[in-house]
Amino acid sequence: MKAPDEIEQLERIVRYKTLLAFKLIVETGSMTEAAKLLGVSQPAVTQMMARLSDYMGFDLFERQSQRRLVLTLRGRSVLEGVGRCIASIEAFGSLIHRQGASMAETIVVAVASSLGLRFGQEAISHTALQFPEIQWRVEPVPDRDVSAGMVAGDFDIALSAEPSDDPSITSDHIGILPIVVAMPANHPLSRLKKIKPADLLNEELALPCVRCVSRSRIDAAFLAVGMQVHAAVEGGTEEATLGFIGQGRRVGLLSAYTTFESRSSGVIVTRLFDANMHINLHIHYRSDFHRLDLLHVFRNVNRDLSRQTQIGL
Repeated sequence: MKAPDEIEQLERIVRYKTLLAFKLIVETGSMTEAAKLLGVSQPAVTQMMARLSDYMGFDLFERQSQRRLVLTLRGRSVLEGVGRCIASIEAFGSLIHRQGASMAETIVVAVASSLGLRFGQEAISHTALQFPEIQWRVEPVPDRDVSAGMVAGDFDIALSAEPSDDPSITSDHIGILPIVVAMPANHPLSRLKKIKPADLLNEELALPCVRCVSRSRIDAAFLAVGMQVHAAVEGGTEEATLGFIGQGRRVGLLSAYTTFESRSSGVIVTRLFDANMHINLHIHYRSDFHRLDLLHVFRNVNRDLSRQTQIGL
């Protein structure tokens, strides 16, 4: 199944070696040194960072001196996320190595674009602790292709924002992921007990870039109440947007999953009181799926993650 253009582009740009190159440049202050440690040419590292910067929409590094590179202000906002990605990839690689991928049963989980791949990976990482004999594979797919892929047998389980209308597929609604307002702690809106879309009309909003799945949900929810949202700042990824908000500059809209992972003492997070401002969470499976024990655990893990994102909102 062919992934959407934006997912294919992301896969070409954000590879494990690219993430390692970013981390090594931060540590050494040099693309040349990073290239030596990776065993690649310096131009190759330069090209990796150029592609990553183009995708993010801002420069990641600047020169502190003739010999040393340092992160830009916006570049610093992605450092934590890159570290988590590297750790997750390495942990998953270790799990595969320990269990013997060639002998393990493989469960393929489709994660719809409207939810975001990272949420599905988090749910799988929790479930995998109870099923170490299972080899997991995550497939990012457009929402419209989830049902067809399930019917064709491409996936064993799927997570998406919409239920399936195919009679051979069981769809359970297991939770929601709210879209929240994040703001500096000293912002006037932080005094409001309830924030409505109309309260944001005159705000210069920081939003994830148009390629982020939460952005499409934000745009659609505002249109549903007769408003059009405009981004004064597009922060790239949700994590980068949250980092920009944490610097005290803007009010922003993000998915609750991002703010739950990255709570900051300098950022106030409040749920936006509008019925449309959330992403639904559905789990799908075929009637012939035989691992009901695994399905039960996976369903409960996703319910728990959904509830955890709403803590304190």
